[in-house]
Amino acid sequence: MPAGSADEKIAKGILAGKGIKLKLIKKSPLLEMAMENIRAGLALEKNTAAGKQKKEKEAADAVLELKTALEMGEEPALIEAVDISHHAGGEMTGSVVVFRNGTPCLLYTSPSPRDRTRSRMPSSA
Repeated sequence: MPAGSADEKIAKGILAGKGIKLKLIKKSPLLEMAMENIRAGLALEKNTAAGKQKKEKEAADAVLELKTALEMGEEPALIEAVDISHHAGGEMTGSVVVFRNGTPCLLYTSPSPRDRTRSRMPSSA
């Protein structure tokens, strides 16, 4: 935590009498950016509706950027990324990441059965 920051005073107040030592460090641009990200994340958690709207806008912007970059006629509604790996020709594994309208689909929680399917790689004999 940066020495002399408003966060230091808050933390000292919370930790007073709990026997927890507060470590202070010199301010740096990277630390300031991290602290700002933490504050922004906490603010979004407090206001979940605003957080949801922000995520939806970011997803829509990302899809539009992808459409433009790939010179597509329409915005992609479904994006699937596949990664197949192996270790020295054996122990094959694969993964699929699915996005609908710029939002990641979570396995087993998506309303679409297609997003919940699992595949098994054929083993080499």
